[in-house]
Formats: sequence, C-alpha cells, structure tokens
Amino acid sequence: MRQQYVFNISYIATQFFKDILGDESEYDEIEIDENYEIFIRHYGNREKISLLSGGEQVAACLAIRIAIAHILGKQDLLLIDEPTVHLDDERRNELVDLLGNQRLVAQTIVVTHDDEFKNHADRLLRVNKKDGASTIEITA
Repeated sequence: MRQQYVFNISYIATQFFKDILGDESEYDEIEIDENYEIFIRHYGNREKISLLSGGEQVAACLAIRIAIAHILGKQDLLLIDEPTVHLDDERRNELVDLLGNQRLVAQTIVVTHDDEFKNHADRLLRVNKKDGASTIEITA
C-alpha cells in the first residue's frame, strides 16, 4: 500500500510540477523512490533533485506537498511559507494562478511577501511592524 501512495504522490506531483513550469518544460516526471529520495526524469534520464536550479527545486517540492494534500483530501488546511522564493516571474505567475484556482483543501494559508497572491485571496492579513510593535490589517 505504501508503494501505491508513493506512486500516486509522484504522479500527481508531476502534474502540478508541469503546471508550475509550463508546457515547454524539459522535465518528464518527478519520481520518489522507496527511500523517499526525490528524482527528476530529465529527457528520460534519472537525476537527483539537487541538480535542478533553486527555483525548480522549490517548484518540485511544492508540487509534492500539494500532491500529498490532494491525496489526503480530508485535510482542512494547507500552510505554505514563501512558495515563490527563487521562482522567475513566469513561474511565479503560474504558481499563483495554480494555487488560486485549485481548491485542494478547505483553507490554504500562504505566508508571503508577494503581492500577487492578494488577487486570489478571500481574506488578506497584512502584518506591519513599526517601532518594534506589530499591527495586523485585515481586508476581505
């Protein structure tokens, strides 16, 4: 059963990874082995994820987290911290659109400095710090 879950996570993560990177991606699939090591099929060759650029590594790991949330399905919350770090503008826009249009769980909380997420948010909490004190501004 464990192998089936790992296969399903790999398959779904691959789809999200391709959504983030776009159709012209040179990567065939994300593969998670029996030791939970992450590999990428690049033009048919199996490569360690560490050979990817920083942005591609972030996208692959985020795709895996989203796939796990998708498979678990009954989870009420997905918390993502700075998901666009190391992504170029095109990939950032793809990710923002993907997260904004996917309803994988009842609630997704994104902690970010990117203003691009505000167009997809049901509620925005902005934390401002001045003179050592934090204030929270909430907009619906």
